[in-house]
Amino acid sequence: MPCVPMPASKLSSPASAFSNNARIGELLFCFFAKQRAPGRLGGTLNPSEGWPLQRVLADLGVGSPTRTAPAHYKSTRLLWQHGSGFFRAEEERLLRRLIQRYPLLMFNLYPPLLGAGIRVTRIQPDWKEMDVEMRLRWWNANYVGTQYGGSLYSMADPFLMVMFLELLGKDYVVWDKAASIRFRRPGRGTAYTKFRIEDGQVAEIRAALEKEEKIEREFAVGVKDESGELIAEVKKLLHFRKKGKQL
Repeated sequence: MPCVPMPASKLSSPASAFSNNARIGELLFCFFAKQRAPGRLGGTLNPSEGWPLQRVLADLGVGSPTRTAPAHYKSTRLLWQHGSGFFRAEEERLLRRLIQRYPLLMFNLYPPLLGAGIRVTRIQPDWKEMDVEMRLRWWNANYVGTQYGGSLYSMADPFLMVMFLELLGKDYVVWDKAASIRFRRPGRGTAYTKFRIEDGQVAEIRAALEKEEKIEREFAVGVKDESGELIAEVKKLLHFRKKGKQL
């Protein structure tokens, strides 16, 4: 799928720039598939002209709409070779902004989740609750026709880390440190999991990081079937640290 230039008339507002899911899908494809042919990535990379890619980023509040590629980059190849750090930083900021504006859509377009058939069905605006489901399909079943164990784990994999990052704010670092899964029964239908974070948990982590440089906390997540029976138990060990804090 080529990453064709976006018309200037479509760059006036976030609502018009992303009026449908297909446009966001195209934008994601441009960034993460990294088609590097001239004229792609949302427009030409001619420094003498505007940089349409930057206009797209600016429309999301990332970067400047008037910023142009450095003049000494004579080709797209050189731009990517020498400007990879800039593009990587821009991609990270863009991804963070897209997740904040369109969290359900972004999670559900994320290839590892999309390929496994995992779907986020609800995210509470304050990021304290999230619901996830995975229907059993012929293409995500295991050898004996039940839910694939790796996908059951993926249902509990990235979400707690993202939720804590949003709840704690930009001054904190959160990483998944370790995980384990215990299978209780075969999954023969749709699997569900719910994530809940209490105010007290967030407050306890903040207080602990005022006294310690880094901490670890373990969380348990249950994956259940349509009748509420437990399919699998996942334990996640998360690492927390405050940026720039050394004791």
